[in-house]
Amino acid sequence: MGSLRSVLTFAVAAGATLTLAATARADDTAMAQSLFDDAKRLMDAGKLDVACPKFAESLRLDPTPGTRLNLAHCYEVQGKTATSYAQYKELLRTAADDTKRANIAKDRIAALEPTLSHATLSGAVDVGATLKLDGSPIDAAILGTAFPIDPGKHVLEVAAPQKKTKTVEFQAVAGQPVSVTVPALEAAAHEDPGPKEATNPAPVEPPPPDEVSQGKRIGGWVTLGVGAVALGVGATFGIMTLSQASAVKSLCPNGPCPQEGLDKNATAHTDALLADVLVPVGLVAIGAGIYLVVTSSRHVAPQTGVRVVPTASRSGGGLFLSGTF
Repeated sequence: MGSLRSVLTFAVAAGATLTLAATARADDTAMAQSLFDDAKRLMDAGKLDVACPKFAESLRLDPTPGTRLNLAHCYEVQGKTATSYAQYKELLRTAADDTKRANIAKDRIAALEPTLSHATLSGAVDVGATLKLDGSPIDAAILGTAFPIDPGKHVLEVAAPQKKTKTVEFQAVAGQPVSVTVPALEAAAHEDPGPKEATNPAPVEPPPPDEVSQGKRIGGWVTLGVGAVALGVGATFGIMTLSQASAVKSLCPNGPCPQEGLDKNATAHTDALLADVLVPVGLVAIGAGIYLVVTSSRHVAPQTGVRVVPTASRSGGGLFLSGTF
């Protein structure tokens, strides 16, 4: 059963593929016919430069002997004898059973052969070099072999890696041979790229000493302020601790301590802890601030002075910071 299902699936897929191919083929044939009809009309009107490309595209879409014969004739009338000759030769090869068209091709080949111009390329080609004739690549094997070429101006281009590309222009005349020497290539000149730009980023210019001094001085005063506040608050909590301890001692002389004494004792412990933290922090900050202010200028010693004055009141105590700057 599985094998039968596989066979049926393959058959359906193959049928669908053939249907799509047939549809595409029908579309190409219809387009090829439209191009052929248009090309015939244009050729009859003498517009060969437009008609021949339409015949060529029609032939690509639907390669019939009749289209090839008309394309060969279009090229012949246009004066491209070598291109026309090649199409007649191909028609003779592919439509040998079509006696009428094959005979026409034989007659035209015989008529064109005496009028053909043959080009022969000679010379040495560097390893890795490429050849182009009128923009189309040709193989180096053609060197030394005469081949038909349309009359008129032609351009041979020779290129190779790290070599200067060279071009040779030559003229082909109907019925006459032409010889073209492939030019030898020269090494491409190495351009001096110049000094390389520094890959490292440009060093950042330090700010002027005055700006450094000013920033340092401002930072010092800010640090001093913070330290003074911390020291003042810590000292206040220390004084409050002493006050609370004195109150506890008076409320709880010897015996059991009332609730008011217990509350003041707890408050005293909290105040003492805060004082133990804030006082050292304040002292360190004040020391750092004084250092920054004193060392803030290399050239002019600012007239600065700092005074820390302790203060006390009925509600506590603290420190008063004053200075000049």
